Amino acid sequence: DEIGVLASTLEDMKVRLRSSYDRLLQSEKMGLMGQVVAGIAHELNNPLTIVIGHTELMMLKGVDEQHVGALQRIHDGAERASKIVKNLLTFARQKKPERRLSDINSIISRTLDLRAYELKVSNIELILDLASGLPQTQCDPHQIQQVVLNLIVNAEQAMIEASGKGRLTLRTLSKNGSIQIVIEDNGPGISTDNVRRVFDPFFT
Repeated sequence: DEIGVLASTLEDMKVRLRSSYDRLLQSEKMGLMGQVVAGIAHELNNPLTIVIGHTELMMLKGVDEQHVGALQRIHDGAERASKIVKNLLTFARQKKPERRLSDINSIISRTLDLRAYELKVSNIELILDLASGLPQTQCDPHQIQQVVLNLIVNAEQAMIEASGKGRLTLRTLSKNGSIQIVIEDNGPGISTDNVRRVFDPFFT
């Protein structure tokens, strides 16, 4: 019996060690990915700054009326790309958890900027219903952004695999003294086998 208990204990330790090792590998991969994303974002930021600066300069100097519209579109596109790059830098930046007064609606809007193009080309209808006058709250904005982004990407992938299109709804509201973020999609849902594991670290 003692040998049986020892064997069971050793097997349990082996499983725990394997699980810890897998989590460590995943954590290292995420850290490396953050560094790569930050490097790419920095590289993109320089040419975008030049494009924005030169289009603004050309419009200030005055150009033919037929070219104003084209310049404005170039400028607006570069501005949007620059905004996405800044959001990527914020997302990739490795920071210790911190709590500060944050605007939940602003966090969601910035997160959507990272996926807006992909949602559009993937034929995902986006419904945004952010409550006006939502109070600020204490949270870690980077962690909230990661959670929202993961939910958006998971919903997007599930809907595309199921039907090649879909509808994604993001809603915020203030209810009973709390702020709620509601994310809903019309995909196939989570299988019963996976529901119990949705909060396991690194489980996709």
